[in-house]
Amino acid sequence: MSLIIFHRSHTKRGNSANLANKTDAPSKAPKISSPTPPAGFEVIAPPLPEASSNQQTKPERPDGLSEFKYQVKEVEKGVRVTLEAKYLGLIPVKETFRIPQQPWSMFNVFYQPSTGKIEVVNSTAFNPTRSHVENSAQNFIAKMVVTDTETLLYLRGRIPNIQGFKNIIVNDEQDSAAAFRHYSSKVKRFIEDINERRKKLGAVDLYKQIGYLEAQVDVLTEIILSAGIVRDKNLLKFLEASRKFAIQKNVTLDKLQERLKYKQLVRGVDSSY
Repeated sequence: MSLIIFHRSHTKRGNSANLANKTDAPSKAPKISSPTPPAGFEVIAPPLPEASSNQQTKPERPDGLSEFKYQVKEVEKGVRVTLEAKYLGLIPVKETFRIPQQPWSMFNVFYQPSTGKIEVVNSTAFNPTRSHVENSAQNFIAKMVVTDTETLLYLRGRIPNIQGFKNIIVNDEQDSAAAFRHYSSKVKRFIEDINERRKKLGAVDLYKQIGYLEAQVDVLTEIILSAGIVRDKNLLKFLEASRKFAIQKNVTLDKLQERLKYKQLVRGVDSSY
């Protein structure tokens, strides 16, 4: 499986760079004649502000990570990356992390300032509780998409080419996902499927789903106790105690069947991807 590395050019290019280096002379503005003041009047220009000798312009401190350097190596069933960077322009960061090379998967990598560690997030699996507060754009490091034939790895920052691998320069107008979609129609469809699945599952009420599954378990518990098939005294006491808190206790059979349809709805959404 081939590994292709995406990154931005270590020398800034594009329109913004061209404008910054442009040395064309400014066009001459048309002359506008000032009106002559009436006799006896004198035009006095307002005084210009004096420059303070103590006034100094401090350079802005970068927000999040900056000054990226990478070492990349393919290892067994994964890609190992060593990162060197600075946090807030001052704090040195040096960490090594491994991204699993699982076919048809997508991972995002973030730096956690509170712990000084790096988190590799499986973005293929939808888990709203996994979204860490520190997984922000300022702390973003890398994105990796794996298909059945190749691995696309985006590394944040303006860096030189990583030796030993095919390198693709990402335009400043693109983000990592857009660069991946532009490179491969196969990856484009895969990312679109993940986004669509995340959108549909995002509409699922997780707590309602758990409650309805508990209701199904309560029904099975009632069946077991009614059949009298439990011989262990401790287990029997446990089941009888759990019966007191059964969700379906005061719910009709029709209402319970209606609630259990929610499980079918969620299963249908998830099984389509």
